[in-house]
Amino acid sequence: MTIWTSRQQMGWAAVIMGGSVLLSRFAGLIRDKVISYTFGATLESDIYFAAFVIPDFI
Repeated sequence: MTIWTSRQQMGWAAVIMGGSVLLSRFAGLIRDKVISYTFGATLESDIYFAAFVIPDFI
């Protein structure tokens, strides 16, 4: 394996990781929008969002 192919593989790995993070963020945004639309501004939705603060941060 030459240095150039190793650099190409590293670049593709970075693109895949970045794309995965971006896709995950969009999925989380859609999830939050659906929950907000379904429950509205209620105590249940506040509890749901509070419960997922730490797992979403990790």
